[in-house]
Amino acid sequence: MDEYNPRQLSTYALTLFRKAVQLEEDDNKTTVVDFWDTAGQESFNRMHPSYYYRAHCCILVFDV
Repeated sequence: MDEYNPRQLSTYALTLFRKAVQLEEDDNKTTVVDFWDTAGQESFNRMHPSYYYRAHCCILVFDV
């Protein structure tokens, strides 16, 4: 998103972000990356399989 907001509110259920990225290694081909920010509360601990169906990777980030 090219910005940082230190007062970001907690995610409720699911928040989606989309970013277009140019890949220099692939003749500056534009690739779209979707970020799915899922809530971490226990009430949302059973993610629906459609959230990650055909995903190419997963990055798990958490705060303790």
